[in-house]
Parts: sequence; C-alpha cells; structure tokens
Amino acid sequence: MMSVAAALTVLDAHLVTAGATITPAIIDVAKGERANLHRRIDYWLDGLGGPERMAGSHATLTDWMVGLGVTVRVYIPVADRSETYAASIETDLYTVAFNIASRVMGDFTLGGNCTAMTVNDIEFGWLSATGWLRVATIPLVLDFVDQITIVS
Repeated sequence: MMSVAAALTVLDAHLVTAGATITPAIIDVAKGERANLHRRIDYWLDGLGGPERMAGSHATLTDWMVGLGVTVRVYIPVADRSETYAASIETDLYTVAFNIASRVMGDFTLGGNCTAMTVNDIEFGWLSATGWLRVATIPLVLDFVDQITIVS
C-alpha cells in the first residue's frame, strides 16, 4: 500500500542528495518551513486536490484518488551583493533546483510510494527575513489512489 509518510521519506532522501551537489553543501533538510537564515531545504504539505497525472474520474467505488501538494523551497542567504558572490549564488540555486527536479522526475513514484508525481514550474525569488535570502520554490503534486476511503 502506498503511504504519504513513506513518499515524504524518499523525497527527503532525494533533497539531501541534491543539496550535496554544491559547495558548501546544503546539509539541513527538514519537513516544515522554518525561520532560520542559513543554507537549507524545507518542504511542507500545501494542499489536497485532484491528481495531476490521472485523467478522468477521480473516484472508484471505494476510494478517492487525490493529488497532495508539496512545496519544496531552497534557501541561500545573501551576505552581500558583490558581482562575484551574486553570480555564485545564482549558480548554486540553479544547480540545486535542477538536481531536485532531476532526482524526483527520475523517481516519480518516490520508490513506489505514490502513483505518480508532477513537478510544476520552478520559481526563483527573494525573501526578506531579518536579512535577504535567495530562494527557489519547487511545487510538486504527489498522486495517490488509496489514501481516502469513501464511506457511505
């Protein structure tokens, strides 16, 4: 049986591996968005709706097929805005975002723990939180067929 908890555990492992693709590596990966100002990757649940990859009816006689929204965000603090430092931040942010997308698309069932997964448009931006952070936001939708049982 597919499990949201197991799918998130596999996703966590992919995020840790992708974070290690830059120097210094992002070694802080956690569930839930935190208020820390260091290099990190956070992910959290952000919605429940229809599955992205399964067309047609979203219900069987016993189950409702769902798409579980998960947001992944990469945070890189900006110490200064010098040209060299800014260029390295952009390279690091792209590298980590690309590696996250590549890893999860290569394992789009998260080890067989969801039916399918969609990586939606990745956005890059800025966040001000007692200092500036450069961020990449990666919205995912994990599709499940057996998470909500229809009762009569």
